[in-house]
Amino acid sequence: MVEYERNRGDFVTQFSSDELGQLYLARDLLETAVLPKLSVPTDDELVILVEVTEALRSAGVDDDMMMRQNDRFHVELLELSAQLLLVAEIQRIWGMSVAYRGLSLSVLSDAAAVGGGRRHDRRTPGRGGLRLADLWRSHRQVSQNRLLPVLR
Repeated sequence: MVEYERNRGDFVTQFSSDELGQLYLARDLLETAVLPKLSVPTDDELVILVEVTEALRSAGVDDDMMMRQNDRFHVELLELSAQLLLVAEIQRIWGMSVAYRGLSLSVLSDAAAVGGGRRHDRRTPGRGGLRLADLWRSHRQVSQNRLLPVLR
């Protein structure tokens, strides 16, 4: 959120713990609606998902690379959805929390918990969309559990 303060100008405000919790809840509701209905990836789409997974795995301790590849993986999966309005809203909310996801990954050491590409192996749509939604929820929960307690 952007606020204006006299003699200071525009600045981005920090989300409270409650507000960030609301963002996580909104993502959970939207992603649970979208993920089970993803189309099965074509061979070309599957190649891209595997490439992104390998890039994520090879990011090692490079938090910036890990975050970019993780974002790319999720974007590629969401592109398999015909629910364009819901996907756009997921991406909007995802963008609102980018700084917090970066904080969680680098400062709060989520890299070991969520990264390395291991949790993305064989997690493609078409079979078990609800399992995919559960995976995304558990992935998100790691950051949520670390971030919410440190925010006001």
